[in-house]
Amino acid sequence: MGKKSRRQRGGLPGRKVNSSESSTSNIRDRLSTLSTLSPERRAAAVTAAVAECQAAMAAAGPLGDNVFTTPDSHPRLFRANSALMDAVSLDEDDNANLHQYLLRQVEHPFTQQMIKAIARWPRIRKYWPRLRRRICWGCGKQYDLSEPRLWVCSSCGDARYCSVTCQSAHWRDHRRQCFETLERRIEKRASEGVSKLEMLPEFGHLLEVFAHESNER
Repeated sequence: MGKKSRRQRGGLPGRKVNSSESSTSNIRDRLSTLSTLSPERRAAAVTAAVAECQAAMAAAGPLGDNVFTTPDSHPRLFRANSALMDAVSLDEDDNANLHQYLLRQVEHPFTQQMIKAIARWPRIRKYWPRLRRRICWGCGKQYDLSEPRLWVCSSCGDARYCSVTCQSAHWRDHRRQCFETLERRIEKRASEGVSKLEMLPEFGHLLEVFAHESNER
């Protein structure tokens, strides 16, 4: 299953809505432009983005569970949401952390709850490294800091779970991100001059798990 988390780990990798290079470049350009704004202009940008999100949701009408939303079907909603997230983000890593925060705090997208959660991010940001380690990625339950630590995925080092049941149920959703994070960990070790042979004790058994699952699919 993994091991108990005993130390603070690096930044959460995060999952972008669109992971293409052009999209990532656009995000980087937008965040770079926003970073040059004064605090007053940044606050004004957030206020304007919140207003546009409100207007976009009103124009879209009720979005029930049976309504499938995509950038093509609801372009204004997606643009407004992205603009608000960019307005409150400091950089790409912060934007990725915001994505992870929303995944665990917002039940349905494009709602008042989501707008409030995004607008609240500047106040939550400094606490997120601790808070994220107290949220089960499976059931979504948030545990108090005084409670026992959650289990951490031994492969990516990011995902936390309160039980084997939660990890097993979440594995299908987590698998791709988990492997991508493992690849980055291996690349980082390689950049530090560690040979593949030296990495075997650390990563060998994890790679075997992914290889075995790929062969079974």
